[in-house]
Amino acid sequence: MKVLFLIMGVMLIHSPLWAKGFIVNWSCPADSSEKISVEVFYDESGKLIFEPEIFSEIKKEKNVDYSKCINDFQKKISTGTKLYQEKKCPQAKDSFCASAVQYTNLKVLEKIRGSYFMKKFRDVRVLPIEVENTPVAKAKDPTVETETSPVSSGPDSAEAFLDSMVRSKVINPKELNRIFTFQNKSYRVGDFDQVIGKNIDMIFSGSSPEEGKQFAQNYMVAKSEYLKEGSDPVKRKAVLDNLNQMFGKIYGSRGPEELAKMLECDPDDNLTPIGDILNKLQSTRKVEGCKQLSPGEHKVFEKDNGNYYSTGDYLLKRKKDGNYQAFVNVNFKRGSGSVSPEAMMQRSKECLQEASPYMKGPDGTRIEMMVFSPSELEKLPKEERPDKKDITIERPGARANAGAYPEDIPCATIVHEMLHLLGLCDEYEEKSDDLKRMWNCRVVPKADSIMRNSYDVYPKAVAQEVYCKCDRFPCSSVQKNGDENAKKMLLKGNFYDVSDYKFRSDFCRFTDLPYQKNMKDPLSTALVQSESSDSIVIENRTFSGDQRAPNFRINRTQITCTCNGNKTCLAEKSKIPSQIASIGIRGICPGGADRTDKANANLANVIKFKSEPTMPSLLQPNHFKKILAGNCRGVVDGYLECADWAYKGRDKYSCNAPAKCQDDSYYLGTPQ
Repeated sequence: MKVLFLIMGVMLIHSPLWAKGFIVNWSCPADSSEKISVEVFYDESGKLIFEPEIFSEIKKEKNVDYSKCINDFQKKISTGTKLYQEKKCPQAKDSFCASAVQYTNLKVLEKIRGSYFMKKFRDVRVLPIEVENTPVAKAKDPTVETETSPVSSGPDSAEAFLDSMVRSKVINPKELNRIFTFQNKSYRVGDFDQVIGKNIDMIFSGSSPEEGKQFAQNYMVAKSEYLKEGSDPVKRKAVLDNLNQMFGKIYGSRGPEELAKMLECDPDDNLTPIGDILNKLQSTRKVEGCKQLSPGEHKVFEKDNGNYYSTGDYLLKRKKDGNYQAFVNVNFKRGSGSVSPEAMMQRSKECLQEASPYMKGPDGTRIEMMVFSPSELEKLPKEERPDKKDITIERPGARANAGAYPEDIPCATIVHEMLHLLGLCDEYEEKSDDLKRMWNCRVVPKADSIMRNSYDVYPKAVAQEVYCKCDRFPCSSVQKNGDENAKKMLLKGNFYDVSDYKFRSDFCRFTDLPYQKNMKDPLSTALVQSESSDSIVIENRTFSGDQRAPNFRINRTQITCTCNGNKTCLAEKSKIPSQIASIGIRGICPGGADRTDKANANLANVIKFKSEPTMPSLLQPNHFKKILAGNCRGVVDGYLECADWAYKGRDKYSCNAPAKCQDDSYYLGTPQ
């Protein structure tokens, strides 16, 4: 169904502006014998244009008859409206005629309705009208030029006749609504896709870029019925072939991509799912701007290279169950490391699969994060593919960053670096001399965060299956001793795992206590010994590594934390009892053991266990919101404001981050 804008007005049918606007023969004063032909049309933004700009000229001359002129102009349009309604335009004998104007930019209807012209001439109506199945009437106005073929000679089909008229330049194929007659029957130029396809080179060679775009848009709107799934496959293919040619002329190599974007504007167009490799995702519709995704919608985020933290390059989809999926496009490349790109990709997939169940928002909604290679993402429509990120594989022990992974990189670091691709910034205090100077404006939060200390936070937030080769003290001592309580205690975290390091370093002092050999009871790695309104005393316990099996020794440390009324300290102190109560099995190997592969699980000196998360989510609340919102304002402004300082240094900036950025509830949301 085509949608046209019906503009009631005065029009000379022979005007070449048929698809653009209309002409009014007008004079000011109204009784003047000198008539002015005024072209009335709309530009691409929906603004009404007069050529010549008669009203401004009248105002400039301060014509005393200005009001009369305006009234006369309005009267002519009103008269034309009545003639159209009462006499039907094609049969009207006078010069007033109203005509449907094909307007291809369907988004400007409201702009036209609210324009100055429409406010001034309130009798003029702009209406969307349906013209589906409207018969093509032969124009009866003698000024209309129609091409007519002889009945008994010449081309044997309307298509061949039109092709000959186009090649001889009698008919311009850009005039899609132009009517021609062949063997006493009327036809429309736009109905002959094969002829248009043959002459696309000619059409675009004589058009400016903007004219070319407008023609392609005109053609697309005229053929909208054939762009839908289920339409006549032969006609649909012909239309798509023509559009591919047109968009290639306009955009070059980007033609298919731009055409896909335009086709996506069709509300009936379904995007192709990625297929089995992406777990048979449901089809989704693209959402632009800052609109929150509804189930079945997706959005592609693009990194702003001038603003590191604003967002990354990723595809975000919302599933039918309300949860999200975030896809990143990574191309692993060989560097100084010996691990293959394929092996690193598999490792990264496994790490994200392990971490994703724990990427939760404040309301429990989850983000499933997945990484794919460029070749895998070819299964997605091109407009759904996030930009590629190259990552080199470096020697063991090399420093990791978003663009380089050491070959021995752990899952905690992989997840941290992958989250950079979703737009999250670093939150740790930089220790490297060079980088510390470059980025010493960074806001360092106090709350546990995967972006501040991934090694500590990852095992607190993610349940992991852990395999450890236990061949040194104290792991081997405890295992050979056989004490089951001690084995459990060996795997558990302690006070250092659940408390904030800044709190410990600023407000606590440490005293070694006499060790206890083979201590079995109580089975605790940390105990609150005493607490007052301003201080707390904790006993922390760890296994010593200097005892031969089957003997083991437990080291004890007394930690006394005093606040002296400091509000930050008191807030942290209040958390300690519940933190100690939450201590569980860590996701790291104990002292005297090294991580090994699952394939070695049955070896004699390998222990296996599953960690117990103590954090409700791997992501802080504003991390989660930031991934969903990108750089949209009004959603997570605290994060955007504070993260703005993550990659700035005093050499170039004054480092005046807002004081409220020191409040983790403003920067990261409610601290966990």
